[in-house]
Amino acid sequence: MYEYLRGRVESLAPTQVVLEAGGVGWDLSCSVNTSRRLERGQEARLWVQLLVREDLLALVGFHSKGERELFRDLTGVAGVGPKVALAVLSSLEENDLYDAVRTGALERLTSIPGIGRKIAERLLLELKDRFEKRRGPGAGSGAAFPAGGAGAEDSRGQALEALVALGFKPAQAEPELARALAQFLAEGGEGLPEVGDWIRRVLQKGR
Repeated sequence: MYEYLRGRVESLAPTQVVLEAGGVGWDLSCSVNTSRRLERGQEARLWVQLLVREDLLALVGFHSKGERELFRDLTGVAGVGPKVALAVLSSLEENDLYDAVRTGALERLTSIPGIGRKIAERLLLELKDRFEKRRGPGAGSGAAFPAGGAGAEDSRGQALEALVALGFKPAQAEPELARALAQFLAEGGEGLPEVGDWIRRVLQKGR
């Protein structure tokens, strides 16, 4: 029904964006990897997926057609709903997800909120052949996490908000953010990490 929306980014959170297009403010859920590529006030085009439920119509926005295709792949697996699919796409860039499935990285998948061992095994089983047909058995090599997003002064609060949206309880997320900050500073970082860096360090703990 909808292919994409093009307009101005009116508001932005780690897992949500409001895009003004055609005089309408479209409220879209999104992955952290999509929101990280956006800035308030900029013109953007987001590929969209309409979700239809008994009591809800919702839109999900994606920075690329490839990310949307992966969302459809993920939600096509039994037991994986939109929230879990967005958690996967927030934790892994597109190439990283292909790599995880290609190499059978079970622990990498089970480290993502909402992904237990059974669902991870199902993802590896059902997606491997599909991914190989799409990109070939040797496709992969993870992409770098993009720059941009919120400033350091509010990055921790937005990172906490994103982790809660991805399935963490605040009591779980707080110590993980503290650990991520300690790691960042030990590596020579200054100030506070950006939103995406906070989230990446927490979600990649299981690697």
